[in-house]
Amino acid sequence: MDDIGQGKFGGPFPDFFGDLLKMLNTGSPIQWELAVQLAESVANAGFDSGSDEVEPVDRIRLEELYPIAELHVSDIMGMDTRGGHKPLAISTVNRSRWIRTNISSWKPLLEKIAQAIIATETLESEDVSSVQTEDVALAPNSETDDHRDKSPEQTSLKNQDSENTATNKEGLNLDGLDLEGLGLSDLANIPFDLSMLSGEERSTLSADEENSVSEESNDQWPLMLSQWAQVIAPTMLAMQIGSIMGRLARYCLGGYDFPLPKENSNEIVLIPQNIKKFSSDWSIPLAECEIYIAAGDIALQAILSRDHIRDYLTNLLVSYAQHINPDPSVLEERIRGLSQFDIPNMTQIMSDPTIFDESRGSDKLLRIKKEIETFTAVLLGYADWVSDAASKRLIANNTAIKEALKRRRVERGPDERAAENFFGLNLTQDILEKGSAFISGVLERGGESELAALWTKKEFLPTSNEVEAPGLWLERIRLDIDL
Repeated sequence: MDDIGQGKFGGPFPDFFGDLLKMLNTGSPIQWELAVQLAESVANAGFDSGSDEVEPVDRIRLEELYPIAELHVSDIMGMDTRGGHKPLAISTVNRSRWIRTNISSWKPLLEKIAQAIIATETLESEDVSSVQTEDVALAPNSETDDHRDKSPEQTSLKNQDSENTATNKEGLNLDGLDLEGLGLSDLANIPFDLSMLSGEERSTLSADEENSVSEESNDQWPLMLSQWAQVIAPTMLAMQIGSIMGRLARYCLGGYDFPLPKENSNEIVLIPQNIKKFSSDWSIPLAECEIYIAAGDIALQAILSRDHIRDYLTNLLVSYAQHINPDPSVLEERIRGLSQFDIPNMTQIMSDPTIFDESRGSDKLLRIKKEIETFTAVLLGYADWVSDAASKRLIANNTAIKEALKRRRVERGPDERAAENFFGLNLTQDILEKGSAFISGVLERGGESELAALWTKKEFLPTSNEVEAPGLWLERIRLDIDL
């Protein structure tokens, strides 16, 4: 990599990328400090400082509500919602603390996904179908192992509660980022005008020399960009994850709106201000919103905290990351489209999760996405069934909250869809209804006891065909239980 940008492209082009390579090649799968700072900048943009601070009355109310909801959920599910883990812990936090807590909980999963993506980018001609999820491991690095073992709170992150930052037209800038603390201060002063590549700054060259330089630059651009992307992958992934986490902190209502397996499986982290805003926007009593959300949270926590479920979903998500094959021409086209090659513009591109929307999907990737979709359909359908049943015990009418949540899923914005696509998830209303139809089909066939066994063994999870035909799943499960 030492020869990248050394005299091949002319002008300040090699200096810019050479400096980037030196500063951004850290050897770690993700630059966590950058991810957290960017996430906080995105999450708090447009809000007054301190507007999301937790009021004591909200904290007390939610801490009292969740144990009550847990009793009903456990009875409906017919299983121990704690699964042998510690008692349920409810944390009511602001957006910045939500980001730091969830990054800490998701860190093992995120690092495996990051390592899988980086490994995929460096493979030249290996058959991706031979790559096994079980082989994914974090690359050992003596300089970063200690850092990866620590939670974000232990890594000397600055600005514990980020101040509000203004946004540009795209909703993102770097005003809230401590570039100096991240070792990236020089980046803000590196200008680069892509008009140089078009020949506007080559007035001293003859026509033949200019054409030769232009052809050489165009020929070598894809290779250079590919090599450069590999080196800055930790920074790019940090920006992707930071952007996603910041958007989720603005959107999530419950602790499991985004159903990823967590390290601290007994903790449910809530942003009360998000729930209160949802309640106000839809003119639904706050208590009804909190009860319905609490029941779904507890059901999802009980399922995803089970070791075999957590391992199964983790392997699926990492396998998806292994087989992602983003088209480098997409990144190239977006960079070429810049009139001014500066850090704010590059940050906007590198932190945009929609880059992964334009992946060149293999048959293997499509099969993995289908398996993830089948699992999430049953997971969401089951959780919604539990929320419906539990809330009917505690409130007079849950029709309004159910309809509001349905419309919220239907009207999801590009930010939420981009976050899902990054992980290979599909959390649409159609998927939930597909899972709900499976649950209803099982219950209509008298499968209450079998439904209670659904999450007890990995082998009891339904296949795609069984989701479409619940009777097939019941026959198989009944045979397994009889044996």
